[in-house]
Amino acid sequence: MKCGLDDYLLTHTVEDLMNLPKVTLSGPGWALEKKAHKAREARREKKQAVEAEVEEEKKEEIPKELIAKAWLTQDLIKAVSNTLKRFVFIKDDRLYLLISVWILATYIYTIFDYIPILWITSPTKRSGKTRLLEVLAQLVSRSSGIKINPTEAILFTSTNRGLTLLLDEVERLKKSDHELYGTVMAILNSGFQKGATVSRMRKNKDGEFVAVDYQTFGPKIIAGIANVTDTIADRSLAIKMIRRVRATETLERFRLRKLTKELGSLVLQLKVWAAARLKDIQAIYDGIEQEPDELRDADDRFLDIVEPLLAIALLADAESVNGAGRIFDELVALLDQMGADRDEALSDAAIVVALDIIGSLLGDNSKLFVPSADILKSFKEKSATAWIKTGKTLANFLNKIDLRPKPEGGGKRRGYYIERSWLSDMIARYPSTNADDADEPSTNADQPQQVSQGKLFQ
Repeated sequence: MKCGLDDYLLTHTVEDLMNLPKVTLSGPGWALEKKAHKAREARREKKQAVEAEVEEEKKEEIPKELIAKAWLTQDLIKAVSNTLKRFVFIKDDRLYLLISVWILATYIYTIFDYIPILWITSPTKRSGKTRLLEVLAQLVSRSSGIKINPTEAILFTSTNRGLTLLLDEVERLKKSDHELYGTVMAILNSGFQKGATVSRMRKNKDGEFVAVDYQTFGPKIIAGIANVTDTIADRSLAIKMIRRVRATETLERFRLRKLTKELGSLVLQLKVWAAARLKDIQAIYDGIEQEPDELRDADDRFLDIVEPLLAIALLADAESVNGAGRIFDELVALLDQMGADRDEALSDAAIVVALDIIGSLLGDNSKLFVPSADILKSFKEKSATAWIKTGKTLANFLNKIDLRPKPEGGGKRRGYYIERSWLSDMIARYPSTNADDADEPSTNADQPQQVSQGKLFQ
């Protein structure tokens, strides 16, 4: 006997309804209806996507009176940097400047020949990577939102429309979805350079497969704890993060619902700045003929991807009346170091192992001098640190964790004074455990990895 839902609930409870036997519809008629339903849903989603794209692509007109009041470039960089500092901990303070200049570049990237990928990485989980992504998603131009397991269609649509693509947990795709992983790699490998496209076969209105070229050039952010291929690293600026010590390195909680108006105002200033300064920056960018002296040893690819940032920094300093606080000099100093570090992609992954080795050498002592030769010998016994074979390489590596060589008293031996307080601080930042940390409210299941010659993005 048929019974309508309203009639049924007049004499029964909701619990009775939930406990009714489940019925599975089957048969050729139902199969056809399911197929037709999927087709209707696909057409509806396609129509909505097209409508959204058309609406979004409408050129946003910035009133002339706002353009006349555009912030100075240096002031805007500082405002963005201060916003990042409130919610994200990065040990190297200069990286806030780098990220801020990169954010400005997302609003004018179409005038550049290249745009670097922002690669957010750390040797351990819970280092604030996802929190940084969440903040960036609110500040960059035309954010795609954070994508963890996007479809191929979403990826190509996002890049083709020139959105700033934010990808989290990319390394997990290699094992879970090889096809999607290949799509991500194609987009990352090509999308740093103007005019880049990726072709895919798609059905036209007649049902025939034809080659379609998707534009892939545009700003991109990737996050994860794994290493990337040499090709991706070559196109990226690495933002290396470590876990903060919560007791002393405090941050504001990122409550987006309470920050919407404030962040919206900052984004408006970024749009106004882009409209006001676009031609000035293009003139500076086109006029760059040679690299700064500090970057003379950098490879051509590195120079290609950093020139847009240098152009913005040059304008920032040119606008400054008294020349104080030159952004260009600070940015170049950081880029000089980053250029030198491009061949040391494995160093951060080795830090956790190195701290364990140094802790064993320190033993129960509160302070101990350890000769460089003893540390090198211990490092060679572990695959994660076996690549550190010389005193110079050791010094460069340990300098990243604030440990520098010194002579033993007045003696000739050089080595390192290991203090318990230093080791405790470093272990808190590079833990080998998976303790919870509110910095990064993510469900990712990636684990700290010890790698030597192996790389995940191959």
